[in-house]
Amino acid sequence: MKKYFILIILIITILLSSCNMIQNINLNNDKSGTSTTEVEIKDFFLTVLKDVATLQENKIDENKSFAKQSEEEFVKNLKDNKNIYDIKTKVLNDNSYIGSFKFKDFDKLFAEMAKNKNQDVVKVTKNSIKINLSIDNYEQIEEMVPELKDPGFETFGPRYNEGVSKEEYYEMLSYILGEDSESEIKNSNIEFIFKTPNPIKTIKNGVKINSNTAKFTIELIDFLLLAKPLVYELTY
Repeated sequence: MKKYFILIILIITILLSSCNMIQNINLNNDKSGTSTTEVEIKDFFLTVLKDVATLQENKIDENKSFAKQSEEEFVKNLKDNKNIYDIKTKVLNDNSYIGSFKFKDFDKLFAEMAKNKNQDVVKVTKNSIKINLSIDNYEQIEEMVPELKDPGFETFGPRYNEGVSKEEYYEMLSYILGEDSESEIKNSNIEFIFKTPNPIKTIKNGVKINSNTAKFTIELIDFLLLAKPLVYELTY
């Protein structure tokens, strides 16, 4: 599979994700647990995927659905992480799939992904979780999601668009991907749902679903611009 397919998938499923992307994380007392990712993409973005692939003179595998190719990338990106085991995936239909894995230590999981034992993107203690996304630690985020380092993504990322307003960003996307892209990205979010081993005591920039479950919703436009740090916390 050519690298531009990975880049386009990144742009569509993470950058423009009017697809639904939900990350469920179940934590145990020893910081081990399970992560499940659910991804569903609309037909609109599948059309964009094919169009962009054509412009880049790269062929996507017509014999495999979007979901199947994404499922394969999901496994490929995780299989070498020593903190991860029991990777499972299931293609639901041509547009959606579910991927899950178990991890030994949630804190060490991200340290390994960032290749930095002092990473501060996701910090976990025995009774707290903190997510901190900012331009200052964007280099760590790039290590966690290597496709972000692709030169082709820079046009869409926070470094290239530092100081750009939301309105200017929407205008750029409309020019590149069509007018529909603005309305789609305005409705685009990534959800992180944490189930904690003990009742939740405090929560910042999130909502408590029940005594042991919290949800953080990140607006994609805020991540793409990172005009200010995005900080989400809970204690339990």
